[in-house]
Amino acid sequence: IDNFDSGNIDNWEILGGAWQVTGGQLVGSGNAVPLPMALVKDLVISDYIVELDMTSITRVDKLVFVRFKDVNNFIVLNFRAARPLTQTDVVIEESVNGNSTRFTPEFSVPIPTHQLGEPIHVRIEGKGGAMKINVNNIPVLDRSFPFIATEGKFGLGVFNNNANSFDNIVIWN
Repeated sequence: IDNFDSGNIDNWEILGGAWQVTGGQLVGSGNAVPLPMALVKDLVISDYIVELDMTSITRVDKLVFVRFKDVNNFIVLNFRAARPLTQTDVVIEESVNGNSTRFTPEFSVPIPTHQLGEPIHVRIEGKGGAMKINVNNIPVLDRSFPFIATEGKFGLGVFNNNANSFDNIVIWN
């Protein structure tokens, strides 16, 4: 879908925050309601495989949205870098009509350790309620969830005044 070598974000719909291509990567930052996010235009996914590279520039949270319908209905995966006295992890939540359900408590799905400024390569497979996640080619999750969302857009996000970069995004639907 995008490696941002073109230097533009024409394929992306911006829903808050500041998004630009810097050094061949999509960089998002900000603190907005809803969360600063960028969605792929004109693509609705149901079952999918997504691969991408992500880097925390400031703070630790890197967000991936799947089956995004609107700001009240989506599934979000929060890949968190190392911070003092805690491990790296991924937290999975679904928002339905604005009510959020956390399916993986904090620190229950550890991922390979990475620091601010250190990229990770992520592969996410979703089929119905089943989800598989690999980080840096290491399987970290293979589980089914009672997701309500069955289709929607794919997107990227930032959280709480942080900045992230994203690159080499490939989506199979």
